[in-house]
Amino acid sequence: MTYGTSMHALKQRARLQPGEMLLVLGASGGVGLARISSSIQISICMAYAGESCGTPHIS
Repeated sequence: MTYGTSMHALKQRARLQPGEMLLVLGASGGVGLARISSSIQISICMAYAGESCGTPHIS
């Protein structure tokens, strides 16, 4: 269910195309991890925002 939700959100709702950018915020749950996997499958560039050892970062 999470992968279907993710693909629907990326392709149908957001209409993202290969090469476009997706900002990923806090992908530690099932849907977030599915979103990362789905983005890789359809060649979407990603930026990750999170925290490492208490220090916020974007990569």
